[in-house]
Parts: sequence; structure tokens; C-alpha cells
Amino acid sequence: MVEENTSVVITDNQGNTYNFIQNNIGAYVFNVAFEALPNTMYTLSIKTSDGKQYISSKTELAPLSQIDDLYAEVISGGRDANKV
Repeated sequence: MVEENTSVVITDNQGNTYNFIQNNIGAYVFNVAFEALPNTMYTLSIKTSDGKQYISSKTELAPLSQIDDLYAEVISGGRDANKV
């Protein structure tokens, strides 16, 4: 079931709003470029065509993890000794 003519909006803690639009298969997609940023709070608001309204609690995207060290190690021996 597809909910037609619904208002779907994301608002951040900076006061920016990002509106979704309904595409030709019934999915709601952004009408402008949007990138969720770490350390920013977001709220999702949905208002259906029959007037029902749903608002999420404020949610923060987790900060990106920093990789300090990365290396490869070849372990020899065993059944796969000649494979890397």
C-alpha cells in the first residue's frame, strides 16, 4: 500500500529543512541533494493526506570512526598455505 500525497520532511538542529517528493513508483525521495552530517540532530516529520501526523524524536548521526592504522598480514601454513 502506498500513502499518496504525504508531506515528508527532515529538519536539522540548524533549522534547515529537506523535503521529500513522491516519485512515479510511490517512493518518497529528496528533491535536493542531502547528506546527513555527524554531530547534527535530525527530526523526521510525516503528515498524511488524511491529516495524521508523525514526528520522530531528535536523532544524531553517529560520528565517523577514524582509522589510525591499517595493514595486511600473510599467515602461512594450513590448508590454504598458497592462497592470499
